[in-house]
Amino acid sequence: MKPYTFISHTADIGIKVKGRTIKELFKNSAFALFDIIADLNHIKAKEDFKLNLASENLEELLHDWLKELLFQCNVNLFVFKRFNISKLSDTAIESAARGEKINSKGMLKTEIKAVTYHNLAIKKEKGVWKTEIIFDV
Repeated sequence: MKPYTFISHTADIGIKVKGRTIKELFKNSAFALFDIIADLNHIKAKEDFKLNLASENLEELLHDWLKELLFQCNVNLFVFKRFNISKLSDTAIESAARGEKINSKGMLKTEIKAVTYHNLAIKKEKGVWKTEIIFDV
């Protein structure tokens, strides 16, 4: 079972993501991003990319973290499939993403241009962390 579901959106791709913890929500959001971009069954988790960021609040932190991971994909052709978060607060994250550099953008399924702020909110309901993310395609 995937850690996310698709939601209807006019021209872009929308997803709902859940996690038992806030770290799991972040990891599941990143997994969803790359699961949409590439067939992760063909990606090997052989290289680490460390990523530490600070932002104004939790929503901006999630957005900025996903944006930086997407940048590594779009510019440096890295596709990630495993995510480790060593520290996470409302304003900072220390993390590592594991994946591999691919040969060309032709190996990708879906081109995602950007992570948007549209309706981005993180909430905890009945012990489960939830968010909705819209990707510009």
